[in-house]
Amino acid sequence: AQVLEAGPLRLDLLRRVAEVDGREHELPPKEFAVLAELARRPGQPIPSAELAWRAWPDAEAVTGEDVRRTVYRLRRLLRDHRREPPLIRNRRGHGYVLRRGSGRP
Repeated sequence: AQVLEAGPLRLDLLRRVAEVDGREHELPPKEFAVLAELARRPGQPIPSAELAWRAWPDAEAVTGEDVRRTVYRLRRLLRDHRREPPLIRNRRGHGYVLRRGSGRP
């Protein structure tokens, strides 16, 4: 698929643009890669380690802290930190999850 959709998110993989609530956001490469991985499996928690090797396939060492910081920046760029419920959530012990619809994942 060239476009992934989940709740208020529309992710154009060819143009590398995220649209949330009709507002377009151009994202840095790592933030876009993490969001794309989450958008491929909305509603399903993805562990930090899996996000790390999918979003940084060529990196020798990526930590959970790298993933956490990237998700933090991503949420700020999408203004997700102001949303209730948030688009991206952290499920402790399970990973990050992208909301699939209008309610909680």
